[in-house]
Amino acid sequence: MAASGTKLDSLILSKFYDFAELACAPGPVRAFIQASRWSQPCYGQDCIPLLTPIIGVIYCLISGKTNADSNSALNVSRNVNCLECASMSRGPKMGVRHELKVLFEKLTRTHVYRDLPRGTNLFDDLREWLPNLRVETVFDVGANVGQSARKYLHEFPGSQIYCFEPVGENFKKLEENLRGQGKVQSFKLALSSAKGTGQMAPGGGSQMFFLSRDVPGTPSQSPVRLEEVPLETLDGFCWDRKIDRISFLKIDTEGNDLEVLKGAEELLSLQNIDVVEVEAGMNGKNKRHVPLGDFIVFLEARSYYLFGVYDQAHEWPAREPQLRRSNLVFISERTIHGNTGR
Repeated sequence: MAASGTKLDSLILSKFYDFAELACAPGPVRAFIQASRWSQPCYGQDCIPLLTPIIGVIYCLISGKTNADSNSALNVSRNVNCLECASMSRGPKMGVRHELKVLFEKLTRTHVYRDLPRGTNLFDDLREWLPNLRVETVFDVGANVGQSARKYLHEFPGSQIYCFEPVGENFKKLEENLRGQGKVQSFKLALSSAKGTGQMAPGGGSQMFFLSRDVPGTPSQSPVRLEEVPLETLDGFCWDRKIDRISFLKIDTEGNDLEVLKGAEELLSLQNIDVVEVEAGMNGKNKRHVPLGDFIVFLEARSYYLFGVYDQAHEWPAREPQLRRSNLVFISERTIHGNTGR
């Protein structure tokens, strides 16, 4: 919106209403736009009248329910991003929906996409670029209290989900939050590069426990509370339960992600994991997470390649603008070939 106290250009606003009325299909939305058109002047943050045509235009742009009288001017290609008109935008008369889009973006200082840019939504990208991927088995390593598992239940319906959470308090909440979900199994253990026993140390919240052998600290600090946890490898876990394939492996273990992958050497070398998501450090100041380059070197040596970068976070502890961490998603060469016909 315009800055508070600054009157919007009346000509642009009037034109916006004109196109909103023209483009929207007859019905409640169009009538609502017409009824509110001359209700009051529009000033800055008090620009309530503008909300009505905006809502109507969003509805028309997304639904495609436009006025039949203007269909000849709305020859829109479904294959062109951002709702750009395929033929009319190049002719002497610009398509109505294209002009609506331009006006809408100018008035709201936003950008309209038909499809979200790559890297915005992982699940949309998987459907778009890996249409033959069948997600049947999901491993949620570092499940915390079930936030990711809930998403997987929605995005991968019918898949079997295995959740791993070693911290006792978190595990109780995990079981409570996923109670009654027959497709979810939860395990109170940590996955790493070798079987044994480890210690979990708190790192500043329920989502930031990390596996530690040498807990950092100084004599002036109070003793760090440790929780002893069982360690297992992915290869060993899958061998014991006769799981020969993982469709989607998500790892979020606050710095132990590479060790988890090292414990999946056989699964990775056989290309028996389709998609791998890890949390990576994006600059040298971040000592908590495994560096981006280490993941690329390790996984490319096993024929896994970077598919996308998601959930980017800046260096918030120091209030600095550079990237601190991101979720990296890798896919196997077998998955690439299975979705490209090679």
